[in-house]
Amino acid sequence: MPTYTARTTRTGMNGNPCWYSTQNRYYPTFGLPNCTCYAYGRWIELLGYTPSGLPGGDAGTWWNSTSYTRGSASTPKLGAILCMSGGPPGTSGRGHVAVVEQIYSDGSVLFSNSGYYRGNDPQTWNELYFYLRCAHPSDNYQTGRHGYSGYGGYNIQGFIINPIDYDPDISPDPPPGPGPGPEPGKYPTRLILYKRAWMRTRGDLNDYV
Repeated sequence: MPTYTARTTRTGMNGNPCWYSTQNRYYPTFGLPNCTCYAYGRWIELLGYTPSGLPGGDAGTWWNSTSYTRGSASTPKLGAILCMSGGPPGTSGRGHVAVVEQIYSDGSVLFSNSGYYRGNDPQTWNELYFYLRCAHPSDNYQTGRHGYSGYGGYNIQGFIINPIDYDPDISPDPPPGPGPGPEPGKYPTRLILYKRAWMRTRGDLNDYV
């Protein structure tokens, strides 16, 4: 089994043809920052070829439109794509997709993400370009403010399984107190800035990257 190389930073993404060429079906019209462009490009990076079985629509359509094998949300696998429909209040409600990067010994999962943004605030653009989020399948990836369902507002559908069968390496326990990163999805700029200020007052905006 091949060893999985986790992506835990944005290093090497800018200008990378996995995300910045027509090999990625979301580029350039729906390029980064955008969860679908990110996940599609991440699979190009992992597979070494264009994943033609991934859809070209909104994130909320991926689960029902993919030709790849689907799996239960309770059984994460390295490189799999977690599919979600809906979204937090104030967003477009078009779903979200995120990629499994690490599975920890306590069962929690580290996901890499990007979030759709086309506004003019550089800080928001930077925060949504790439971020990490850690959540646990035992509570349907809710895990308080750090998760996707519950507070996050998404409906968890399941995993699109990466066709490469990676060595199921189990990482040590995650570091204590990881921040949630920005909420994925399309927010009005004012709402992003408000949420960011509110989260800082609570000490919650402590981004991994």
